[in-house]
Amino acid sequence: MGTKNTNAQVEPTVPCASNLDELHSEYKQYKLLRKKDEMNTKCDAGTSAYILSCAWLQKYEKFIMYEQFEQNSGFAPTDDHFETKHPGLIKNKDELCEVDRDGANLYGTGTIKGLEREYIDQYLDSKKKF
Repeated sequence: MGTKNTNAQVEPTVPCASNLDELHSEYKQYKLLRKKDEMNTKCDAGTSAYILSCAWLQKYEKFIMYEQFEQNSGFAPTDDHFETKHPGLIKNKDELCEVDRDGANLYGTGTIKGLEREYIDQYLDSKKKF
């Protein structure tokens, strides 16, 4: 039990969208993943989870033109969209892996039955202002 911290870099497995049709296809895949995530909010203990930077995710949504597709508005990406709006590599280490010497973000609450306070049972402090 516990968390696993890995800083391994994973190469992309699918090519990046380079035209409007590919962008729309990627939008549909992303929308499906979002829906699955919303429906799967009560996972069993021990289920793998991945934390992703909100800043990167917001850049990604702009890249795939999520809002425009959601609103079904007539639009076309600019000529330089695929270069200037690309979110780049996910670098969670830079945005999420703060040095938490005081243990302000990771702590055991003692609220999960069977897990003592020395176990980390709450990973992100919901009261922290971002």
